[in-house]
Amino acid sequence: MNVAAFIFGLVGVAINFFPFAILSNNNNPFGDLGFAGFFFGWLTRQGELFFFLYGIFGIVFTVNQIVAIFGSYHALMRNRNKNVPGFFKFTAYLCFIEAAVMFYVYSMYMDAVRSSGLYGLAGGGIAPYVPMILQVVCFALASALSRADEAEDKNRNSSNSASSQTTQSSHSSTQSSPFQKKIKTFEPVLGVETEALIKRAFIFMADNDFDEAERYFEQALRQDPENSQAYLGKLMAELKVHNTDELIKIAKPLKDEKLFQRALNFAKGDEKTQLESYVETQEQNFTEQKYIKALDYKVRIASSSDAQNVIKILASIVPYKDSETLIQELEQKKEELEALEKKYMNACVARRNVEKDAKPDIEKFNRVAEMFEEISDYKDSKSLAEELRRSGVERVEKAKKDKRDMIMLVIILMLLMIAVAVMYAYNKISERKEAERAQQARIEAQRAKIEAEKNEEKSRIEALKLELQGQK
Repeated sequence: MNVAAFIFGLVGVAINFFPFAILSNNNNPFGDLGFAGFFFGWLTRQGELFFFLYGIFGIVFTVNQIVAIFGSYHALMRNRNKNVPGFFKFTAYLCFIEAAVMFYVYSMYMDAVRSSGLYGLAGGGIAPYVPMILQVVCFALASALSRADEAEDKNRNSSNSASSQTTQSSHSSTQSSPFQKKIKTFEPVLGVETEALIKRAFIFMADNDFDEAERYFEQALRQDPENSQAYLGKLMAELKVHNTDELIKIAKPLKDEKLFQRALNFAKGDEKTQLESYVETQEQNFTEQKYIKALDYKVRIASSSDAQNVIKILASIVPYKDSETLIQELEQKKEELEALEKKYMNACVARRNVEKDAKPDIEKFNRVAEMFEEISDYKDSKSLAEELRRSGVERVEKAKKDKRDMIMLVIILMLLMIAVAVMYAYNKISERKEAERAQQARIEAQRAKIEAEKNEEKSRIEALKLELQGQK
């Protein structure tokens, strides 16, 4: 990472906190952060949404600058540019956008800005835009410098990779293929008799030098291809065992080893008997190990399948010790476990059915609990029986409570319906009475009107009569 780009980025961030009171007479000494704080404050006083959005923009802008600086520092420490040029370029664009937004805000909300005295804009001037211009320049230069350094890194890496590939290809040409099988080759031991070679080889094995021992056994076989001791010694060297006692204890059967078979074929007399005794001893060891393993598993039998597995192990070593008797015991135990498993499964099925029953019955729960109690020593039958009895009581009590609640709900609904019906009837009766009163009032009014008309007519007739009398 170019150091100059990092410095320009730091300057750009520092401008964000520049005390602009030096440039103009204002009440905001903290750059963009103070500017954002002003707009948040203006929102609380005036409720202008645009000020609130610009305040958020100011905070996002500040965070982006800090991220760019951290990214450039990471690149500077590790000599990697990564996405640092893009960070600085994006920040420069943000500075430019912020300047445009500030111009729009000042032109649209000049009264608010003038009353606040922010950046000294009450009298106008270019001072508020100086920080934005400086930040655009700083981040643009940082982006250009870091991008140039990034190009140099790419060229350097490409040249390094090309040279490393050339080195690897030349190095791989001198190596053998990884798929070639490694074959041991032994330098011949000259001028030594076969018996001496075998004795020296056994000494090497005692000193843990198995490769040298195998070399001497190989030379002995070259001189005497039918030497049984050499075949046996070579097998011991390959298996890295020091003596025949360790050879007998290996996990793989000796009779399956090719070298041991050749030693057995070429051995004679007592030596052959000794080799055969090795096989017999090893088989006895294997049998004893299986027997001990079967006894260990027998103690931990928990299912019929476990019993069957132990029976298979014992069947492979019959008639060793009491394996036949153990098999009979396990067969009987297997049958007992199968019966228990069947009862357990039936009880589990009954439990699922009784729990699904929409109408819980305490007797049903108790019957299923008794099924588990019959096999209380098997698995978790005892705890399941207790849980069923407790669950049965709880379910029945809950069912009774639900029934009572349902009855109360029905009663309440019926009372509400009756109340609604009474209110409806009362309203209807009231409306009818009101209608009758209105009708009566209309009739009374009609009667009064007729009476008034009659009186008026009488008055008019009387007036006419008086008029006639006056004329006479």
